[in-house]
Amino acid sequence: NQLSIVCFLGSDINTAKGSLFNLNQTIYKRYYQKPYFQIIAVIPKSSEELYKEAIEELKNYYKEVGIKDEMGYGFHVGMDQKDKALVAQMVDKISGIALPFVKDYLVDFQLFTASFVIKESNPKGVVPPHQDWTFVDDESQHTSVTCWIPLQDVNMDNGCIGVFKGSHKFFDHLRPSPSPQAPSPLYEHMFTIFPYLQLLEMKAGEAVFFNNKTIHASPPNTTDEVRLGVGLGLTQKEAEVRHYYLKPGTKNRVLKYKADADFYKKYDNPSLAALYEKGEKIEDYEVLSEMPYEPQSFTKEEWKTKLKEAGNEFNIPLVEKLADLFDYNVDGSKKEPEPQPEPEPTPEPSQQQEVQAKNQTQQGLLKTVLQKIFG
Repeated sequence: NQLSIVCFLGSDINTAKGSLFNLNQTIYKRYYQKPYFQIIAVIPKSSEELYKEAIEELKNYYKEVGIKDEMGYGFHVGMDQKDKALVAQMVDKISGIALPFVKDYLVDFQLFTASFVIKESNPKGVVPPHQDWTFVDDESQHTSVTCWIPLQDVNMDNGCIGVFKGSHKFFDHLRPSPSPQAPSPLYEHMFTIFPYLQLLEMKAGEAVFFNNKTIHASPPNTTDEVRLGVGLGLTQKEAEVRHYYLKPGTKNRVLKYKADADFYKKYDNPSLAALYEKGEKIEDYEVLSEMPYEPQSFTKEEWKTKLKEAGNEFNIPLVEKLADLFDYNVDGSKKEPEPQPEPEPTPEPSQQQEVQAKNQTQQGLLKTVLQKIFG
């Protein structure tokens, strides 16, 4: 159930594009359904400085624009900023820096969004298991993916991303906005699902591509530094970009909108949630159709079975860390406060003298024993 492809493309990526196309046709299309599939491309050492320069340029740009956690959750993305002129600028800047390093590994693609992905220092800032929206018209014909690139080394301590292997094959239903208004089969079983999270520890500048159907999450950032990354939204060149929006006043109807890259410069989850709560539709994009929304659901035991059968193991170090941060026992029960010892009664003056003499005798005996052991 695991397959890794290692390739060395040399210093001239353009010359290697034919080999990449062959890799796509003969290997990726045949094996991508495996629960854990990865392609590792080894780059020449001479290219390393270019990667480092790009990382520094993105980090400096992040500091320059001064993105704020406007919702106060500890986790936020650049596209959620209320200043939509800034969002459009960010999309262009991030894609302009990051995409040249990514595009040579792709064939016939289109970019529909790009954003900073930020996790502030916050010991309670867990990102729960979730799936990304549906971005294309027909997922049986086309696939949308996120290319996630950390701008510093990431691990469990600073909240690296984690995935649930094989979860892109768990459901076939749509994933509409907004959250949490749109019902999801994940909401009722967060505590059952999260312990099976497979963390992806990565070096700065590495990239992971995952299907937007993939269930993913991350632990809190318990360091003193911001965990900063960028995400690129990609799909096939011929795919028609769509947005699916829960019909206001309902929980079981979805509106399908004709969308484009500009849609995601204007709309984000907080603004769409506000629209939904006011009972309003998206007015400036064409509604193509209305359809029923019937997400699948599983019991607690069915979730465990699906996760284990897909190759996900119970993550003991992760569970132990979260239990400690949230003051729970590893089994999920709330920790009881430890009983405080009762203060000892103050001895009478004569008793104090006896205690002091006894302590001095014990200290002298301990000193004698240590001298015999260590000479």
